[in-house]
Amino acid sequence: MGYEVDIRKTDTSDYDFLTGHFGFDAIAPENCRIVSLIRDPVDRFLSHYYYWHRRGINGELSGGDVEVAANHSLGEFLDLIESGTEMIQLDNLITWMFAGGFEPWIRRELAHLSQDELLDLAKRNIQSCAVVGRLDDMPRFLDDLKRELGLELQVSMLNRNQDRMPTDQLPGETLDRIRSYLALDIQLYDWFKTHQTRS
Repeated sequence: MGYEVDIRKTDTSDYDFLTGHFGFDAIAPENCRIVSLIRDPVDRFLSHYYYWHRRGINGELSGGDVEVAANHSLGEFLDLIESGTEMIQLDNLITWMFAGGFEPWIRRELAHLSQDELLDLAKRNIQSCAVVGRLDDMPRFLDDLKRELGLELQVSMLNRNQDRMPTDQLPGETLDRIRSYLALDIQLYDWFKTHQTRS
């Protein structure tokens, strides 16, 4: 059975296992063995946009970001974020989550760091995790979980959006714009793939 837990207000010694979208600063002080999956940044961006878009149109989700995605094509959505519309759940989220968290107050606390320093912090935090895998290499992730933590899991994919255009069918200009927006996440992801190959 799963429970909604505010980890900042919870005695984590009462739990054997916590799961969720936690920034590193929220869980590192709890002396947890951290397990994480990293997703290709462009794929994550597109998945998130299309999830907001579909759910917003259907009325299943609401909120400012959802409404922006629901009311704009992907190209229009990119125009908006390139012109300064803040989307903290998309803007280099992977890097921010490993550096500390994506919340505005954490971004303000880390604002003194250069982009290179932010990336270095995210890399150090990844290396301190018990197991980190890639969503596009689930067999290796499951093998690492078994080897490092003795956990045997079966994983199924949920919430697949059948309406989403495959990444390789998007115009090159659109992909370039997304990659530019996610420059830090792409650097971190490429580093992790290289680091994972060597380990």
